[in-house]
Amino acid sequence: NVIESRLMLTDSQLIFYCGLALYLMLELWDVPLDKRVLAPTRRFALVVATGLACGAAISVKYTGLGTPGLTGLVSLLGLYFPVHGGRVPFVECVVIGAVGLSLFFTCFYIHITLLWKEGDGDAFMPAYFRETLAGDHFYKASAFHRAREGFTLPVFWFWKSVGYLNAEMIRASARIKSTHPWQSSWWTWTFTKRGVYYYSDHGGKPNHTGRIYLMGNPIVYWAVIALIVLFVCAQLVLALRRIYAFFRDRRRRFRSPLPPPSSSSEASELTASRALLSTTKKDDGDPFSRAAATSAAAATVRGVSTYQFSCVGWFLFSGWALNLLPFLDVDRPTFLYHYLPGLWYGILLASWTLHAAPARFYRAKVVLALVLLVAIIA
Repeated sequence: NVIESRLMLTDSQLIFYCGLALYLMLELWDVPLDKRVLAPTRRFALVVATGLACGAAISVKYTGLGTPGLTGLVSLLGLYFPVHGGRVPFVECVVIGAVGLSLFFTCFYIHITLLWKEGDGDAFMPAYFRETLAGDHFYKASAFHRAREGFTLPVFWFWKSVGYLNAEMIRASARIKSTHPWQSSWWTWTFTKRGVYYYSDHGGKPNHTGRIYLMGNPIVYWAVIALIVLFVCAQLVLALRRIYAFFRDRRRRFRSPLPPPSSSSEASELTASRALLSTTKKDDGDPFSRAAATSAAAATVRGVSTYQFSCVGWFLFSGWALNLLPFLDVDRPTFLYHYLPGLWYGILLASWTLHAAPARFYRAKVVLALVLLVAIIA
């Protein structure tokens, strides 16, 4: 991301706003449900700031929708990340969405208001829009003044232009069929097989050429994908252990049924015991139930419960996968920088997996962390 940020390219802004949106959403989630009414002003400020960050992420690129979309699902549905409950009140979700969309459309309003001269992008716009651009072949003074009188845009004309612009951006992207010498497929990004050649300049000096490349750090990229695979394997092992424990306990209950009651008091106790068994059986059958989460608290992975390890890990894995999903079936050329938002989630997941490594792997974990730190700094 160093090259992206130093050249002020859009992907550095995209990662920043996605990270900010996730951080603010974590702040919203971190407050337990019974304590959210104690500081309404601070919470409202967090809600508005979260909406602004989400709107800014989408305004940079449509692919920025991954983080707002994922956190929005967790907030609306109350999924199992974070452990505090995850659900955000519906009214707050509406405010976040409204603030984000307001920022998104405000950017277009400023853009269209300031756009009054012809330019290279005129060919993408319809005739009614080009009539308002001074110097354009379709320019009409009456249309120009009608559309921009008093620096205000007619409501219908504005929404029509915004809709056309967004649709045309999607169509223009889909029309790109030509190949590029530095393009790369999505499945090669995790191994940083091919970078991107950005810039070349001789600087007025003979036999001197300066070049700028975007290249991924192979140690970081390979370590990230390796730790992602390790996390998935760990989840498979945990799932198999839970399934085995479920059928083992079920077989034990079947082999040792409760004796028949000999009195009315024993019958009531038997009814209560069966109800308890039914509840326990139901909770054990659901690996993500609250009771299962409580019983799993004793089983820890380096101080982190297996329940928390799974919930946080799957959330980060979903962020990594969602940022790759739009590029699985596209015909236009794609490049390594398209992987940067997904890589950010991959680094978080790799760090989380490394943090939760058992104590017996402590030395290997420290060595790997130091190697990655040196690789990142270098």
